[in-house]
Amino acid sequence: MNVKSILLSSAAVLIAASTAQAADAIIVEPEPVEYMRICDAYGNGFFFLPGTETCMRLSGYVRSTYQHTTTTTGGIEDPDHASWTYRGRLNIDVRNETDWGTLRSQLRLQGGSANGGADANVGLDRALISVSGFRLGYSFTYWETAHGSAVDSPAIEDGMYDSDQAIFFDYTYAAGGFALTAGVQDSNGTTADSEAPDYYIGAKYTDSWGWVAATYIYDQNGLVGPAGPATGAGAWKVSTRFENVGDSGWNFGAWYMSDGDDASGYVTGGFGATAALVDYQWGVALDGALSENLTGYILYSAAEAVGSSTTYIDTTHLAVGVVWAPISGLELQFEYFANESDFVLAASDTDTDGFIIRAVRSW
Repeated sequence: MNVKSILLSSAAVLIAASTAQAADAIIVEPEPVEYMRICDAYGNGFFFLPGTETCMRLSGYVRSTYQHTTTTTGGIEDPDHASWTYRGRLNIDVRNETDWGTLRSQLRLQGGSANGGADANVGLDRALISVSGFRLGYSFTYWETAHGSAVDSPAIEDGMYDSDQAIFFDYTYAAGGFALTAGVQDSNGTTADSEAPDYYIGAKYTDSWGWVAATYIYDQNGLVGPAGPATGAGAWKVSTRFENVGDSGWNFGAWYMSDGDDASGYVTGGFGATAALVDYQWGVALDGALSENLTGYILYSAAEAVGSSTTYIDTTHLAVGVVWAPISGLELQFEYFANESDFVLAASDTDTDGFIIRAVRSW
């Protein structure tokens, strides 16, 4: 056999082997792509998680706030104070249908600071599970949400109205516009003198004209009042809001809350060191459209001391402002506010007024 024959034979063998390997090769077929599907069962903005029947919605905002405050104590004006803060918030809302009804979970992450020289820490501001009328987790309490934050007024400085978050478990029965709620909560955490949980019940009726609500809560710990430490204290609140009064485009709300001489921890919003001395607080709020993209509002609230107080007398609060929405997703807000607190000793009387400028981009 000559060299030419050997080369031709070798080439034939290599071609045959290559053809055999090619026949045995695994060809990877691309899987069909499942594009995002819109979920319209729970309102706008929801989409299906790929491969599931679970719907999710992402929302949130970015905001920046500038506040300038002047305070006078006992007739002597303190140095002016200015602060510039920012905040970012992300809401995650996940829902799906089950044999028990809609199963919903909510997470809210947010962070903010007044320090322009360092990054802000991000915290978990809400972690909540709800199904079949039951709610379990951490969020703003029923004591606040059932009545709207200052009866849904857009005011930033909303007076002495108390914002409270807690770990809670409750059940709501709803039918025909009525909702009845009962639950337990812990807003103190685990401490040496903690007697958690606190117990609450409430009722709310909602219709096209607005809503009316009432709540009672029993604070296991109470506060240290004029008569000494409280071992337990009850508080109650009623509120209402009328929407689009007389087709005017304006809304009116009012609230009243009290714990008598019991000194609970639930009638104390905005009072700081005088918290244990507050007997009751009330307020009224008015807001409505000034033009197509401009909303105006005014809020007035007041609080008075328990009868046995020998230091604190009362506090009044006023907030007036406008909210301008020049384009979709952006709001610019300007507010003027004033507080006046009277004490038995005139040297402790405090007057505070200031203004706030805020920009919010939401989605």
